Amino acid sequence: MGPTGRDDPANRCTIPVEAVGEHDDVERSVDPTERPQAHLPLVPAVVHLLQHRTEFERELISERTKAGLAAARARGRKGGRPFKMTPAKLRLAQAAMGKPETCVNDFCVELGIIRQTLYRFVGPRGEIRSDGEKLLAYRRMRN
Repeated sequence: MGPTGRDDPANRCTIPVEAVGEHDDVERSVDPTERPQAHLPLVPAVVHLLQHRTEFERELISERTKAGLAAARARGRKGGRPFKMTPAKLRLAQAAMGKPETCVNDFCVELGIIRQTLYRFVGPRGEIRSDGEKLLAYRRMRN
């Protein structure tokens, strides 16, 4: 059984690769000029089975990913890219944007952010926008 409690290909016993070559009764040569006969009734059934197996494996991968993310969240890990804007930068931006002589481009270079990020958190007159409030609340909650 795997971490999700299900039987999957990665957890099954398999024959060692060396043992596969020992079987002489298996025909290994395929004529490259011979085309598979798609008109046989078995071929669509095999294709259908392979599609179902692929879908099953995709679901297993998704399930494992979700289980891993849930386990990380339980350990206190949130994941994702950290914010470029920090509460300290937000306070500086609020003070600087309140002054008319502030050059926005130079200020953004100084903070290491782009204009869109600045205006996402702080308005042109220095007022904190909703994303700025969320950032401050998130940081207060974590500390």
